[in-house]
Amino acid sequence: MKIHFNVRYFGIVIILTSITTAFTTFNLSNDMLSLVDEVGVGSCSSVGTCPHVLVLNYSYIFYAISLLLLVIGILMLFFEEQPKIVETKKRDWDKKSNELKGDEKTIYDIIKNSDGIIYQSKLTENSGMTKVKVSRILDSLETKNLLERRRRGMSNTVVLK
Repeated sequence: MKIHFNVRYFGIVIILTSITTAFTTFNLSNDMLSLVDEVGVGSCSSVGTCPHVLVLNYSYIFYAISLLLLVIGILMLFFEEQPKIVETKKRDWDKKSNELKGDEKTIYDIIKNSDGIIYQSKLTENSGMTKVKVSRILDSLETKNLLERRRRGMSNTVVLK
């Protein structure tokens, strides 16, 4: 099962999180300042120990975090999505597939349907052809510059161009 990750939706979630963080910080800091005034905790003899200053400093930190999240979320809204590139490649693969015939077309279509990358052993298994026949067909397709085989340990990965 493949999960499609949309950057723009994630950007919206981050923007909403930043707004929620800012709103929560505003409410909590106001409540804390009211509580400090009501109870009269601590003294403001020095800036470092003044409860008002401490509450405001922490509030500024969370406002900065909210602003950073907001900027990241907005940038993600304008981020170019990867699936468009994959769709363009798939259209190119469809054109090339239509030019092939017989077993070459069968092998090419299996690779195309696995998003353009597959282990050679899996290709043999999915096609129902012998290893030798698949290897010869891959040689032919590689000669036509339609794919390439990459060595991965003890096996080959077949990648469409």
